[in-house]
Parts: sequence; C-alpha cells; structure tokens
Amino acid sequence: MPLFHFSEDPDIEVFEPRLMPARPEITAPLVWGIEEAHQCM
Repeated sequence: MPLFHFSEDPDIEVFEPRLMPARPEITAPLVWGIEEAHQCM
C-alpha cells in the first residue's frame, strides 16, 4: 500500500520519526502518513 506524507516544507528529504509532546501516551517516535484513498491533494 503506498503511503503519503504532506508537509509545508518542500526541502524535507527524509521524514524523521519524533515524539509528540501533546500525546504523552504515545511513547515511540512516529512519522504520520496517509494512504492514497484518504489523501486529498
């Protein structure tokens, strides 16, 4: 399944996983993605 990640920064070459301070219950770094059926661009 192809996954997509959208960003306002066109210079990102690699999406680095990171923690989410607003979601302390998530303890592993993540990169958020979306599948083709839900992408709107």
